[in-house]
Amino acid sequence: MRTYLSIDLDYWNDIDPLPDYVLRYLKHIFHLPVPKVIVIHHDQLLQHVNQFKFNHLINIDYHSDLCLGLSHQDEINEGNWLNFVNGASKSHYEWRHPTQFIQYGLCIGEDGDQTDFYNSDKKFNQPWKKPTRKIGIRGISMKDVIAVGISISPAWITKSMLHDFIYSMRKEPFYDNIKFLQYDLFPNPYYQEHHTPKIYVEF
Repeated sequence: MRTYLSIDLDYWNDIDPLPDYVLRYLKHIFHLPVPKVIVIHHDQLLQHVNQFKFNHLINIDYHSDLCLGLSHQDEINEGNWLNFVNGASKSHYEWRHPTQFIQYGLCIGEDGDQTDFYNSDKKFNQPWKKPTRKIGIRGISMKDVIAVGISISPAWITKSMLHDFIYSMRKEPFYDNIKFLQYDLFPNPYYQEHHTPKIYVEF
């Protein structure tokens, strides 16, 4: 198994502040010896995802980000980006959501709202060979992970959650590459003037 691991911080969006066990889990992910990237919005992860050959994509996310009936002419956004992953037709997509009360994706297209794959009896007209879902994050085999992408998704988390996430990394060698994200996303006038927003941080 070759797994791309996608993580959206909004998976924990009902836990504020972020507890230590969540921060420890994320730090463990950060120390995996594989390529990693942090993006602001989940659809910005496509640039990274499409660099790799995998047969399994796990998405730890409050929303599924997979829709029915999209074509490559539709606009990509953070609620439908999984419809546009290269190699999806040969791969297993596994959505890991936090509770049994499923929060479906935005699935916003040019013609208005579209149907989330997991909120429909129609199990076709989506690109993945095998889409499934599970509750929680237990049982994910880290030895199979070949790359990691993390989305901050500021529309779905609080400023204090982002602060907790970044502050917990202050002793990591890549801290200087991510510390200004909290100011770029929730800026004050000084940082608006002196810093260009970062949307793609590799480490």
